[in-house]
Amino acid sequence: MRTKNFIIALCSTFALLISCNKDENENLYTPEITKDDMSASVKTDAFVEDLSTVVLEQLGELNLAARMMSTERQTPSCAVVSINPQAPYTSGQTISKTIDFGSTGCSMPNGNTLKGKIIIKFTYQPKATSHTITYTFENFSHNNVKVEGTRTITITRGTSAANPNEHLIFKIDLNLTVTLENGKILKITGTKTREIIQGQNTPELSDNVYQITGNWETVFPSGTVRLAEITSPLIVKSNCFYITKGIISYTKLDKTAAVLDFGNGECDDKATLTVNGQNYIIFLGK
Repeated sequence: MRTKNFIIALCSTFALLISCNKDENENLYTPEITKDDMSASVKTDAFVEDLSTVVLEQLGELNLAARMMSTERQTPSCAVVSINPQAPYTSGQTISKTIDFGSTGCSMPNGNTLKGKIIIKFTYQPKATSHTITYTFENFSHNNVKVEGTRTITITRGTSAANPNEHLIFKIDLNLTVTLENGKILKITGTKTREIIQGQNTPELSDNVYQITGNWETVFPSGTVRLAEITSPLIVKSNCFYITKGIISYTKLDKTAAVLDFGNGECDDKATLTVNGQNYIIFLGK
């Protein structure tokens, strides 16, 4: 009888230990997804788009990204832009372009504030069929979120399912470290592709429409990895400061954590974030 009771007690203890370990593992690897948590991810992803917009606009002014600029400049007018060396250039020469937003900051048309410097570098190759551009940051922040790291843009000409006509295609590689206002550090890696899908054959820039596809991952301080994938192409119009359409799905441990829907094509600063079956309105600007 004592042996039987001992075995029962041992089994109960063993079951309790398994249960505790299971609970601890679930708490460790599947923390609750909250609206605030996802809002931070959304805002981080939004500044990545702002960076792309400014850099592509500056490349357009160097004739490396023709027709990528919108009718109204996205680069704040208070930013100081410098190029080294000055034209004329020779093939194979390295060119550096610096956009300095100052220490007090400059505001974009969408209300987001940029501080510090973005430094763009590329090799001048006028006859090349593709161009590779890198840009880095110096004391740079977006709405007081510090940004460090390197991004690479590869520009090629080609066709795609979205646009059967030959056009410029921009592949953007992400390798960024982001420090939030609360001190938390996030690491972002991935790839996005941006291309024109409408307005290519008209003289006006205002009718240009672009789509963005891609995926990336964000590593949080706890080690949690969140994957983001554009499951419906993001649509950007030259005459609008915001993404007007498209869906980003966020997953963790192969489970959908949240979905961000940018709407039906209207130009506004709102998107719908769905977390745990609940819908929230997210404002895309500052």
